[in-house]
Amino acid sequence: MFTMTKVLIVRSVDHPPVSCITLLTCQSRASAIKTVNSKVKMSFFLQDGQSVSRSRMRIKVQVFAVLICFVLVRGTSIRYRRQDTFSDKDLCEDKNPGEYFRLYAEDDCRDVVRCSVQGLLALRCPAGLAFDIEKQTCDWRDAVKNCDTLQKNRKPQPLLSTEEPLCTESGKLACNNAECIDKTLFCDGKPDCQDESDENACSIDQDPNRAPVCDPSECTLPDCFCSVDGTRIPDNLEPEKVPQMVLISFDDAVNINNIDMYNEFFDEWTKEIAGSRLIIEKFANITDNSVVGMRAPYLRVGGNNQFLMMEEQSFLYDSTMTAPLSNPPLWPYTLYYKMPHRCHGNGQKCPTRPHAVWEMVMNELDRRDDPNFDEDLPGCAMVDSCSTIINGQQFYNFLNHNFNRHYNSNRAPLGLYFHAVWLKNNPELKISFLNWIDEMLNRNDVYFVTMTQAIQWIQNPTELGAIQNFAPWKEDCDVQGQPHCHIPNACPLSSKELAGEGATIVKRQADDETVDDEDLCKGREPGEYFRLSVDDNDDCRDVVRCSVQGLLALRCPSGLAFDVEKQTCQWKDKVKNCDQREKPSRPKPLFSTSEPVCPEGKLSCADSECLDRALFCDGKPDCKDESDEGACTVDQDPNRAGPCDTSQCNLPDCFCSADGTRIPGNMDPSATPQMVTISFDDAINVDNIDLYFDIFHPAEKERKNPNGCTIKGTFFLSHKYANYSAVQEMHRRGHEIAVHSITHRNDEKFWTEATVDDWVQEMAGGRLIIEKFANISDGSVIGVRAPYLRVGGNNQFGMMEEQGFLYDSSITAPLSNPPLWPYTLYFRMPHKCHGNSHNCPSRSHAVWEMVMNEMDRRDDPNFDEDLPGCAMVDSCSNINTAEQFANFLRHNFNRHYNTNKAPFGLYFHASWLKSNKNFRQVFIDWIDEVLQQRSDVYFVTMTQVIQWMQTPVESAAAKDFPGWKEECDIKGTPYCSLPNACPVNTKELPGETIRLHTCMQCPDNYPWLEDPTGDGLI
Repeated sequence: MFTMTKVLIVRSVDHPPVSCITLLTCQSRASAIKTVNSKVKMSFFLQDGQSVSRSRMRIKVQVFAVLICFVLVRGTSIRYRRQDTFSDKDLCEDKNPGEYFRLYAEDDCRDVVRCSVQGLLALRCPAGLAFDIEKQTCDWRDAVKNCDTLQKNRKPQPLLSTEEPLCTESGKLACNNAECIDKTLFCDGKPDCQDESDENACSIDQDPNRAPVCDPSECTLPDCFCSVDGTRIPDNLEPEKVPQMVLISFDDAVNINNIDMYNEFFDEWTKEIAGSRLIIEKFANITDNSVVGMRAPYLRVGGNNQFLMMEEQSFLYDSTMTAPLSNPPLWPYTLYYKMPHRCHGNGQKCPTRPHAVWEMVMNELDRRDDPNFDEDLPGCAMVDSCSTIINGQQFYNFLNHNFNRHYNSNRAPLGLYFHAVWLKNNPELKISFLNWIDEMLNRNDVYFVTMTQAIQWIQNPTELGAIQNFAPWKEDCDVQGQPHCHIPNACPLSSKELAGEGATIVKRQADDETVDDEDLCKGREPGEYFRLSVDDNDDCRDVVRCSVQGLLALRCPSGLAFDVEKQTCQWKDKVKNCDQREKPSRPKPLFSTSEPVCPEGKLSCADSECLDRALFCDGKPDCKDESDEGACTVDQDPNRAGPCDTSQCNLPDCFCSADGTRIPGNMDPSATPQMVTISFDDAINVDNIDLYFDIFHPAEKERKNPNGCTIKGTFFLSHKYANYSAVQEMHRRGHEIAVHSITHRNDEKFWTEATVDDWVQEMAGGRLIIEKFANISDGSVIGVRAPYLRVGGNNQFGMMEEQGFLYDSSITAPLSNPPLWPYTLYFRMPHKCHGNSHNCPSRSHAVWEMVMNEMDRRDDPNFDEDLPGCAMVDSCSNINTAEQFANFLRHNFNRHYNTNKAPFGLYFHASWLKSNKNFRQVFIDWIDEVLQQRSDVYFVTMTQVIQWMQTPVESAAAKDFPGWKEECDIKGTPYCSLPNACPVNTKELPGETIRLHTCMQCPDNYPWLEDPTGDGLI
């Protein structure tokens, strides 16, 4: 943890601070802090021993003597000592506790200060944000309209507490100007004092007409429910007798142009929410009066105006208010009495008056990775606002931990609130969520219900023993009737209230008749979207594409923008090409012309410039128009690898075949052992090591291949969150450890376009980390798999040759019968480029490709129509039941075993099996079944597959195959029983302290891209 030893900021009256120095010291290396910048029902709110000196690992000695203007947003702030004619006391005299204000109106609008007993404390918003004085928070720069305002607007306060009564008449209170008006007029949403002060002291604790505190003797079910702290269970039931309700809800953006109106106007609430209900009921044909709930956009609670509207329009409940993270969590409550928690909603305008409305309070969720060790972090209400969730394993742990917080305490309903795009854009998280739901449904006391159903139970609390017959939950138990229509009307409509907006996709009516659609579409890729203009496309939502019908328009949903490079709608702040009309494309070189343009050995650029053939598709543009890098696919690269030549490609160093299906040594399938490769991607740690032992090393008896050796797997390891003592143990037991990158960056485009140096840092650096901290010194880390299977083209495979990697396992082969055998890349791939992003290597490389054969996902291959295959098992989204998974394994195994016995690859993320115990058991049972029934099936590592291919032996001799006997027996004992849990950080990940678990000595720094050894030297 860093502590400040000295801080000095000097300013004059006329000039802002121009320099600041913060000296940091390491206070405690033992710190455990990790700082981080029936049917399921749900609710929808519409709207090798190689050294560090490898040739491409660059030595960079960087000495940071000072850190300029380091400002902590959370934690210790920087203190200003000022030299001017104004004292801190003068500046702070009229400020509220904790209120931030500006010393100057600066251009970037990021710097504010607040008063404290230590003097002025400064806060600087992160780059790209600005401080909103009125909202008292950092916000997007373009959303802040008060950068010229030094302090929050001050409104006159009524004189509610004075030494002597100002209003002698009973029932009246004093305005700021001493005018006396009726008490009931205060905080009623309309100013009545001449100075409008009657509406300026209206918080939950100030409103003179506020709701009283909870009185359980007066507040009784079924109409009223409250408790002093909000944690009481209805009817005071024992927790173990209470069903654990889980509420899943999805928000869809309501199109609003001015969010502040939700705080101000009662009529606007009626138009927005009651009007929205009318639309839903009419056009979704919902006639059962079941639209009784609401959630305010952006969770901006509208105060009494919102809840008065809800009473008047007969809404049953609101689900907008957030309760701070607490243990135990809060139960829903009615608003006849004062809220049992502080006003914590975004905007902090909670209702103060009594209202006949239920509040389905949004309990904040605990976002910490390790609640037992991590420091306290603010909770998060919407799941997609929990910014620490990066991968599926984290999400699975997050769900389990927060579920247990509810389940093991007072069983308050667990709310999981989403925006659909978060799950839709993150397939790994979606899979983890679905698997977690399936796991929960195995419990007999957990119910996924709607918000109305939760209220129905609270109104009539029923113990678990009788819950299966709880009448209100039976009403919507079964799916009723048939879909109202199969092909809905797609109505292209407009409205005077939304000038210029039509349907989502409509045929374009050209504004400029001189621009011909044919001209616009000439040379474009099929289905490519582009912008007609960037001048009048401020929101960056509108694009068109060419079709036989003309130009078809697409508009992204509100809050999103269209990314022309990725060709998809994306969050607005992530789209950096709103000023681009179309997807960038390089001009094409002139490879095919009626007459030769260039002399022999040279090729023509698009502008007819002639360059050496070897310069084309070498990763560096050489033509003036850069067209030499514009046609570089597997089939276009003029320097591409040639087709397989079996007279030149001989084992053990080279293997190829025209279609990829030939068995090495031309062996007969019946004499070929069937190899099965099981691989897992991402970190090995305490969250999944038990799964791996269940599969490979069960406590009761080791699973062994026909040669008496334990079955083996391959682990493609990503660095962050990896427990290297566990990695070391898996390697000791004979499993293969391979590299999956250091960072596992979320930007998939990065991996497609990464340079050779990028790949060196990620993969060669990742190998250095594994070798050092898992103590793997036998040079066995020789495999690579790219994150997201984003193949990196010639750059990736050039790096692999240079850094001595033996094989890659990232390229996917389309579903085929028979499947493909692994091959070397000296010659052209025997299948089309089917990898994610289609950036396959086109050149010749001395690397093996452990090709990922797609699997057949069909339930019944004899009758079902053809479906696209799937490479990762957990991406086969139609596997929903244990029986389906068992059939899937048997069918795909037989596809290999009964044809050419190409290695059968099963590729997983651990969370998919761990979160679904039924699938885990099916997988284990299938392994046992195969080992018992087949004497020619071997579960081996990927390197062991290559070893067999280099020296093929028949099944009868496979039991004594030397390559498979090397790692046969588990050698020695675990290196350590209690690994070091090293709390370390790195300048490359500012603000993060991460625990690195290793049996080796703790490093000085957390290993990362520029410093993979953790020595601080690279």
